[in-house]
Amino acid sequence: MQKKARSCGNLRYALQTLEKLNIVFRGPFITPRGVHVYVVEDCVLTDIEILELGTSGRLTLSNIESLRATQRVEMAMAKYKLPPCY
Repeated sequence: MQKKARSCGNLRYALQTLEKLNIVFRGPFITPRGVHVYVVEDCVLTDIEILELGTSGRLTLSNIESLRATQRVEMAMAKYKLPPCY
C-alpha cells in the first residue's frame, strides 16, 4: 500500500506541475478496463505515462506535443490498417 500511496503523491505532483505550466488537462477518466486516463492538451495519456514524464523531468509542453503527434500517426495507421514502420 505504501508504494501506491507514493505513486498517488507523485501523480498529484505531476498534475500540479501541469497546472503551473498552464498546460490544460482534464480527468481522470476511467476506461472499462479500469485504466485512468487524462486528456492533456488534446493528447490522451494514462496516469502511468504522466508519472513517467514527471519523474523523468520531461513533463513539458513540447514533449506532450510530440506525444500528440505520435498519437495522430498511430491513429491514422490504425484507421487505414497500415503496418507499423520499423
